[in-house]
Amino acid sequence: MRQKGKALSVGVKLNVAVGLVFLVVLLTVLATGGISAYLVMERQSLEIMNERNRALANEILITQASISQGLKDLTGQIQGITTAGNDREMMQHILFDALKTNELAYGLGVVFLPNAFDGKDAEYADKPGFWDETGKIAAYAYKSSGSAAAMAVLTDYAGQNWYETPLKTSEGFVSEPFYYEVDGKKEPFVTISQPLQINNKTVGITFVDINVTHFQNIMEEASTDRKSGSAG
Repeated sequence: MRQKGKALSVGVKLNVAVGLVFLVVLLTVLATGGISAYLVMERQSLEIMNERNRALANEILITQASISQGLKDLTGQIQGITTAGNDREMMQHILFDALKTNELAYGLGVVFLPNAFDGKDAEYADKPGFWDETGKIAAYAYKSSGSAAAMAVLTDYAGQNWYETPLKTSEGFVSEPFYYEVDGKKEPFVTISQPLQINNKTVGITFVDINVTHFQNIMEEASTDRKSGSAG
């Protein structure tokens, strides 16, 4: 079940995630749609890297774009069932399929505002499912040891920036890096979220938790290459 660790201190962030700030900024640009800024950042990053590091930077950019598109696709699918049928069980299939196709996602989900999905929250109150005791959908699909995926009901989102910001601003959001324990090992993650809108009205949010160890390894490899080049 989703249980976020505490936000990292400044010192730990610097020691644990070399280049992770660069990653978070790029992800933020992708989430909020700042294409011009994205292109400038891409150009600047490529200008300071050698050929090997350009390839690594390109891998990061492509993977980030894939993550961003995956979240947009998930949002679009949920919008589809919200406007045609309001099938709660279909929601679970959509989340599982999205999780299966996103290798770097540890978990993803959707949180609706009260009665914003089908207007039937009261009918599902205190009944089993991926909704809270009031019947409001707060679904989280995640990768679990020993199984491909599992479902949980979110209970830790009220007051969290990744939840509140898209609702208030109608824009995407990327969290600061945080630790999350997976199979007994703490690993760095970021949460990317965006508003879920129906007929230009925000009715909830969708989000994905990304394990950024892969990106961290790439940045560290690039750093090693730069040091080797300087030594040569």
